[in-house]
Amino acid sequence: MEIIVIIATLVGGIAGVWFLWEKFRPKDNIRIEDKIVDNAWWERSATKEGLAQKGYEFRWSNADKLASREQEGYQVIHEINGNKKFRLVNRSGQVLICKKTNANT
Repeated sequence: MEIIVIIATLVGGIAGVWFLWEKFRPKDNIRIEDKIVDNAWWERSATKEGLAQKGYEFRWSNADKLASREQEGYQVIHEINGNKKFRLVNRSGQVLICKKTNANT
């Protein structure tokens, strides 16, 4: 009987340590960087093709208008490469955004 109590205590302790590790372990930090692109690059990109097939429309927005654009339903387009997340920006500093349309939904 004593061995069962010891095993149960060890299993409970392991479960507790595992729970705390998952709760407080360092998360993967994804850095967001700007990637300078032009319209020619965007028109040929696989990202555009994939989003267009899902029914998204695209536009460029000045960075100072992004909060307003988000209220209108737009979101910033990102490309992810490993632990880096790239925000697509043109040479004028405008950010590429998209919005789901009713077509192709």
